[in-house]
Amino acid sequence: MKSFCLHLFHLMAFSAIMTESFAAAGLNVGEQTSSRGSIVAIDVLMQSDSNVAALQFDLVFDNSRLSVQSPSLAPSQSTHLLDSEIIAPGRLRVAVFSPLSSPLSNGRLATIPFKVGSNVNPGELHLVLEANEVILSTPAGRSIDDPALNNGAILVEPGQGVVRIGGRIRYFGGSREALSGVRLRLIGDDIAELTSDDAGSYEFDALGGVDYVLNAAMLDSGATRVGVDVLDLFQIRKHIELIDNLENPLGVLAGDVDRSRTLDLVDLEMIRGVILGRQDRFIDSNGNAQAGFEFVSSDIRFSDPRDPWLQLAGANRIGQRSISDVTSNRFNQDFSGLRLGDVNGDWVNSKSDEDLLLIRDRLGSAVELQVDSEFATRNEIVRVPISARGLGDLVAFQFAVRWNPEVLDFDGIETDQLLGFNAEEQSHLVEPGHLVVVWDDPEALGVSEAAMAPLLSLRFRGVGDVGDTTLISVEDGAVEPIILGASVRSRPGLVPGIVVLLESESIPSNRSTGRTMLFDYGIDGTTRLWASGIDGERYMLEAANRVDEPIWELIDEQTADGSIISFTDSNNSELQQRYYRIIRIAEEGSR
Repeated sequence: MKSFCLHLFHLMAFSAIMTESFAAAGLNVGEQTSSRGSIVAIDVLMQSDSNVAALQFDLVFDNSRLSVQSPSLAPSQSTHLLDSEIIAPGRLRVAVFSPLSSPLSNGRLATIPFKVGSNVNPGELHLVLEANEVILSTPAGRSIDDPALNNGAILVEPGQGVVRIGGRIRYFGGSREALSGVRLRLIGDDIAELTSDDAGSYEFDALGGVDYVLNAAMLDSGATRVGVDVLDLFQIRKHIELIDNLENPLGVLAGDVDRSRTLDLVDLEMIRGVILGRQDRFIDSNGNAQAGFEFVSSDIRFSDPRDPWLQLAGANRIGQRSISDVTSNRFNQDFSGLRLGDVNGDWVNSKSDEDLLLIRDRLGSAVELQVDSEFATRNEIVRVPISARGLGDLVAFQFAVRWNPEVLDFDGIETDQLLGFNAEEQSHLVEPGHLVVVWDDPEALGVSEAAMAPLLSLRFRGVGDVGDTTLISVEDGAVEPIILGASVRSRPGLVPGIVVLLESESIPSNRSTGRTMLFDYGIDGTTRLWASGIDGERYMLEAANRVDEPIWELIDEQTADGSIISFTDSNNSELQQRYYRIIRIAEEGSR
């Protein structure tokens, strides 16, 4: 409605309005029956024994229960104009006039639509003509005195009233974790929106007797690869090759990350790319980036778990459920959420220390992922083996490795044992000093660990200065380290290695490597030792000349610098047999 100031006096500027008595004239506001949430059209009629060229009236209503929409002229009044304005809450002013001062027709003057609130109690809602604000004018600009006024009303019937529509949203996996922050849109006589609460619950107030469509959607919470790992890759591989089908049809839907309505090698490699960090979103077959979550009505029963798309058409399509003929409260309108790529459903919303402990318990921790320690020389290639211990047959793994790029420059990966391994496709140098590797057996059968020690070797070129050291460690961060055997799923123990840069002619031929310690036996009787530690913590080196009933002697004390401790034993000689141990000083009393 236009914003204006209505005064009939300016409409009849050619003649002063004079009040005279004329034959009977009046306005009549109609009555209608309606129901909650409905729109009802109210007619305003005019009857006059004299010609009326223009009029103005104020209609008063309860704006807490009614809302007014734009009035329209009756077709019989086509030579006139109508304007209106809400001049105060619950007060509508309407003016009808003719630029040519032609008379109005008796009968229907205008129609005013009102919408009844969805929470209005049954009863009568009054529509009142304000007597002091009603003006009728003749073509000569004279006002018609004391017109008859008949007020109107809207009778609200009980109808269906307000009903409640609600449900819960939970993750489809084993945890059945509640999903908060999911956006719900209820579309019916109107559109309402809200988000699920911390319990994954939602509840709408809605008008009964209406058919509704309910949509659920959520943007990503966290990185796309959270909950997506090599375990999912291996499950997809077995499903594709008909070795072991995914039992949960929602897992199949989660694996179809390109939304092509099939689970295939394209999905597998796209998931690998996300784990490696090459991309941060899944892309559908039309080139559109996908949100991390999708939602499926919990009521759907899938006839073929390998082809769940059969049931996802029309009203049951992903992210939607239909609710028809709502005559009473409808609860249990639940959705199951799934994260794209997470076919085994092991995603959790946040990985607290307790969550990680549960993961370790689930996967087991008997396996170690060990990085060997090595000496290196500047501008020469050094190979650093990485091995898995205590596993058996290996079928898949993922891990990320970090090192100091100012000491070592990554040059590649070597392996003769991993079937189908392609470094270009199955590894990614995220940035200097940060490498991610993801491999799964293309035949899904397993490769014997005994025949493949080490798993692979990282190839580096020494670029630092003589004496520089770097820890090479499998990180426990965004890419969770996982080793998958034929019968073992392990979140392995992590054993870092150390690389020390020395002059080429000084590298001892009798060096020894073992777990996290690296020894350089100098010809001058001096032994240098490097080990991993906690940055800033104090450590001591002890030595003994025999391993049975040893007598330990304090040799050196040092503070770890950047997770590496460096010791010197100047009392050694090539003829002595020495055994060493390193102890964190804070733990000395408990050893």
